[in-house]
Amino acid sequence: MKKPIGKRRWWLGKRTPFRGRRDETTQKFYHSTAWRKVRKLYIEANPLCVECMKDDKLIKADVVDHIIRYRDKPELGLDVNNLQSLCHYHHNSKSGKEARGGG
Repeated sequence: MKKPIGKRRWWLGKRTPFRGRRDETTQKFYHSTAWRKVRKLYIEANPLCVECMKDDKLIKADVVDHIIRYRDKPELGLDVNNLQSLCHYHHNSKSGKEARGGG
């Protein structure tokens, strides 16, 4: 069998996008005007990563994170007491632990 030109790993077949991260309700929330406004105001008021500040580092926050995941308690989605500013490193670390069942 001859390899088709221009296709990488042709034996794997057609790729399909990963769909396991967010359900439709969660996706709608994160694209809502209300979330975008709250997120913008929160990161302007809290521009530094809270985890980095615990180590006396002043690193710009990139992500507004829900302390209790939106998926677990959607009623806290816009509650500023359930938000924290994180850099990408700490957000990815926290999200990875949560995905593996940790806290």
